[in-house]
Amino acid sequence: MLAFVRAAVLACALSCLLGACSESSTPQDSMLELQKEYFSGTADAAENSGATRLQIDTLREAASTGELTPDMVTALYDPLFACLEAIGAEGQVEGTKRIAPGFSVPDYVISFDVEVLDAGGAELDSQVRECQDKHVEFVWRALYLQPAAVEARADEMMIALPSIRECLDGLGVDLADNPSPEQVQQAISEGAELGTRCFVPGDYGSAG
Repeated sequence: MLAFVRAAVLACALSCLLGACSESSTPQDSMLELQKEYFSGTADAAENSGATRLQIDTLREAASTGELTPDMVTALYDPLFACLEAIGAEGQVEGTKRIAPGFSVPDYVISFDVEVLDAGGAELDSQVRECQDKHVEFVWRALYLQPAAVEARADEMMIALPSIRECLDGLGVDLADNPSPEQVQQAISEGAELGTRCFVPGDYGSAG
């Protein structure tokens, strides 16, 4: 998938990685309710923003079950690809995108003929964004920002705490003995400002 949808979503996902939007080890019943509430809110936002009925209904279904499955996501691809074809682009399913530990979906890529690219320019970019907005944006946002995925990414980072601490020590960045996720995030940010990334999360969010 191209970066048009992912850029903003990933920025928000990473900011939520260890922030107030995630509490590690949420009880299963509570997590299910959080999932349903999040998907419901996203469906409302999609409906108020001109998304297609299929995208809205997909989110409503997720709100009823608390789960957004790969099949629910890929059902959106054919209408998206038809929209792209109408503007001279081609979309196709390719590979798998890891959203978070335990969360993966089939990915897609967009390609153009050289002539279309040369003639389209910024207008073509805008048209691609419009297709994605209508057909997949809110579902992709929900994939990354659903509470269960946010928590899974936070848990992934905390499992790596010993190696993170070793890296931070080498940079002279202090970290409390029993740090909160927020403290770990702050220390990682300080390390990044010194030129070293002490935690590199799994392969989620990169552009296809």
